[in-house]
Amino acid sequence: MERVTVRFKRGSGFTLVELIVVVVIIGIMGVFAAPRFVGSGAVDEVGATREASSLLRLQQQRAMQNTALSCYGVNLASTSIAPTTCGPANAVAQSVDAASGQIFTLTPATPSLYFNGLGCAVTTPGAECDDVDRQLDFVGGDFRSLCIGGQGYIREGECP
Repeated sequence: MERVTVRFKRGSGFTLVELIVVVVIIGIMGVFAAPRFVGSGAVDEVGATREASSLLRLQQQRAMQNTALSCYGVNLASTSIAPTTCGPANAVAQSVDAASGQIFTLTPATPSLYFNGLGCAVTTPGAECDDVDRQLDFVGGDFRSLCIGGQGYIREGECP
């Protein structure tokens, strides 16, 4: 039986520094390339839901603070939610655009939603609280909802 010995030349292989540099470069490329392959649709949809919730709460707060003007609310379209133009403070609020492939629907259906001085959501400016829950649905790859309670409570999730 013949014995086989393998001899490596000194200097063959990679040094630890070279391996670390390669791992760091692959990591950096992964950070930038992964979102392109994985996609960010769900993140965009959650972002649009939270932005819409913030816009609704902002308009509700403005209506409760400035009871002289009864037109604080939002105009709803299938792909955007825009604050109504009422008073000087509304210039600060920005519209919320739907994520790619997402649409907005409001139940009961109405093109506009206003808040009265008590913070209740109503369909006509200055109307009294009507104790009707309204549900704003975000339909796309991921279904999300906002419930706007008849007494003004705004929360994520479907209305009961």
